[in-house]
Amino acid sequence: MSVKNLTRAEARHRSDTLTVHSYRVCLDLREAEDTEQPLFDVTTQICLTCSVERTFLDLAGAGGVSVVLNGVDAPVAYDGDRLEITGLTPGGTDTLVVTARLPYSRTGEGLHRFVDPADRRTYLYTQFEPADAHRVYPCFDQPDLKAPISFEVSAPAAWTVISNQPEESAEERPDGARRHVFGATPPLSTYISAVVAGPYVRHSSEWTGADGSRIELGLVCRASLEPHLDDEELFTVTRQGLDFYHSQFGYPYPWGKYDQVFVPEYNLGAMENPGCVTFTESYLHRERATRAELAGRANTILHEMAHMWFGDLVTPAWFGDLWLKESFAEFMGAHASVEATRYTDAWTTFALGRKAWAYTADQLSTSHPIVADVPDLEAAKQNFDGVTYSKGAAVLKQLVHHVGLDAFMAGARSYFQDLAFSSATLDDLLRHLSAAGGRDLSGWARAWLRTTGPDLLIPEVLVDDGRITELTVIRDARSSSASRPATRPHTLDIGLYRLQGDALVRTELIGVDVNSPRTPVKAARGLPAPDLVLVNDEDLSYAKVRLDSTGTATALAHLSGLAEPLARALVWSMLWNAVRDAVLPVGDHLAAVAAHAGAETDPAILQVVLRSARQEVDQYLPARAVPAARAELAAAAWRGLDAAEPGSDVQLVWARHAALAGAGDPGSAGRLRGLLDGTTPVQGLEVGADLRWSLWQSLAGLGAADVDELDAELGRDRTKNGVAHHLHALVAMPGSAARQEMWRQLRTPGALSNEHVDAVLAGLASPLGRDELTTLNAGYFDELDEVWENHSVEIAQRLVEGLFPTEDPAKSAASADSWLAGHHNAAPGLKRLIAEQRDLASRAATVRAFNAGR
Repeated sequence: MSVKNLTRAEARHRSDTLTVHSYRVCLDLREAEDTEQPLFDVTTQICLTCSVERTFLDLAGAGGVSVVLNGVDAPVAYDGDRLEITGLTPGGTDTLVVTARLPYSRTGEGLHRFVDPADRRTYLYTQFEPADAHRVYPCFDQPDLKAPISFEVSAPAAWTVISNQPEESAEERPDGARRHVFGATPPLSTYISAVVAGPYVRHSSEWTGADGSRIELGLVCRASLEPHLDDEELFTVTRQGLDFYHSQFGYPYPWGKYDQVFVPEYNLGAMENPGCVTFTESYLHRERATRAELAGRANTILHEMAHMWFGDLVTPAWFGDLWLKESFAEFMGAHASVEATRYTDAWTTFALGRKAWAYTADQLSTSHPIVADVPDLEAAKQNFDGVTYSKGAAVLKQLVHHVGLDAFMAGARSYFQDLAFSSATLDDLLRHLSAAGGRDLSGWARAWLRTTGPDLLIPEVLVDDGRITELTVIRDARSSSASRPATRPHTLDIGLYRLQGDALVRTELIGVDVNSPRTPVKAARGLPAPDLVLVNDEDLSYAKVRLDSTGTATALAHLSGLAEPLARALVWSMLWNAVRDAVLPVGDHLAAVAAHAGAETDPAILQVVLRSARQEVDQYLPARAVPAARAELAAAAWRGLDAAEPGSDVQLVWARHAALAGAGDPGSAGRLRGLLDGTTPVQGLEVGADLRWSLWQSLAGLGAADVDELDAELGRDRTKNGVAHHLHALVAMPGSAARQEMWRQLRTPGALSNEHVDAVLAGLASPLGRDELTTLNAGYFDELDEVWENHSVEIAQRLVEGLFPTEDPAKSAASADSWLAGHHNAAPGLKRLIAEQRDLASRAATVRAFNAGR
């Protein structure tokens, strides 16, 4: 990586010695449509006060740098990452003007440039989190050095230009371009400043609050995507979110207007730039979306909107407190969905999907406390993970259950009022929450926020003559950050379920505080013996839960008899964790999928369950068992598709699953092609553009499609998605020239955009092409340092993770251990990624060995 790693100590020193009064950033994008021109010009004026004579600005990859200090040319001391500034007036106010030329990006970092294959129009957007603003303008790029930021952008006359604040003026330049001037923001961290520019289309509306206040709303996308901009639904969720947050937070939305911009080749789901929130274009659906997909999008909209307060108004002082924004936004996204929109099942999706991300991350050797020790920027970039987001949100849900929602929201309101437009730490938030709830939360914070790893909760049931004599919750509480078990308290519910015909009916719900390794549940004594004990029913706490032997047998046979989607989601989660822990055989889990997936009516649950089935076949079975398991998985997928209600969401989920499962089963080629050409249609199924490409990709991976067919499909869908899907399909073809050529380009820095890197990696990973990939990838460990050094962090991370050898996980884990042992001085970020891949490979090897004799 070329960007110098900012340390916490350096950031603290700058914060102690600097006050930034304002930024004015002038961007010249007039030549952006010329793709032969790789650079743009920027001039930045910074007003500051420094208590010492020298400091440094962050500025990455610039050329033509000049510096003017208080109207006088100053020497340029620049190493490609940092611009040293000397001659400041200690305690006085200085004006610094820096001019530079900087490169457009193809990696989604900095100022990303994209040319739409549908109409050849050029689009730009910025993406700065966690600290990439200095790829676009010189600045003090750390979250606690806030200042008002104003942008001035010169761009082609026909372009739309959007920033954090409303446009104050737009005037024609002598060359016919236009100069757009935007108002200054309130004090803002550099990482959430933003500019979007290009021939975007914008749909406008308005929100009116209960007090009569008004906020201008905008929805923005590329011109070729406008037919897919479902503005009625998007504006509805936006208004519902603003209604809800204004009623709960007691602090008016502070950023003026509210634009939501859907941008191409985006690395994230979304980014909370105030007044200019950016989203992946994946949220604009080219084919019919399931209710689960619409709910997921609504959740993201509400997540980003929560950031306008949690993160933007009050910002973590350093990256160790990322949870102050990400955990809270994750929690509020689900909470607001349930309370303010029609998507009232958001916590069900969270329980099965998002928490699986948390459980996986929290069991790696690189797991960290929610409040993490982050010594530098490189470490920060890798802490945007399942612990910071999903575990943090789950722990907040437990806190809300512990102290009460009213006290939690009262603490949040006080926090916003006290710390508006400034920075905060854990202690700041605890002070406000403790005062609002009337209880000291420092012990709770130590137990939950300063430890790692999930607790394991297991019910132990003793029965005599058909009644419970003793029900005990066993807590296995280990923390990898401590030499002794953690002592996390759980306030949760236990559900007791009995079979009534084919239905599994909850007969009791018992609240309990789990504070010790063995917690007796006194209220259960004397109750009829249950068929299933569900610890953490309603999903109020964060822990892995294991079913006992009776409950496991009941769940495997009768899971679809649970009426409540949340209960089904929790049981599926427990079974999946048991598979990953080498406790439940893969065959038993696949049998449960075969028995119950066809009865699942919730598309979000069904999607996760079917994805788990594909994963366990590919990763957790011994190699000799995989071909037959793939064939059976595909056969079950086609049966599920044929049986699904025509035109339903679950039918579409089954169709997508069948397309993916068919990639590993040569016997599915006929069904795949029949869906494409209409010779074997499925009643009620709309085969949209993206589903068509999934079918083609599987056929290509089976060697059952040729280049001419793939090119013809591209001719029908020459869009951003179509080009990426076509590339994926070409690379998936066994032995193809495209496979060899794209392997070369994948290894060449700058040859492929971020989205095309993803497409090539996906094609290389086609199930029947992995032997070829193993040959191509033989030098993986020898080339790691070179990959990390020569590619940007976004691309390097994709390559390190996406190319890690998986065919023989035990061998790969051993090779990773050897590499780590011999590379003590490698970049910490690279070592972390290899350690995580090693952990996943070790788990896969353990689970394969467990299943080998079954």
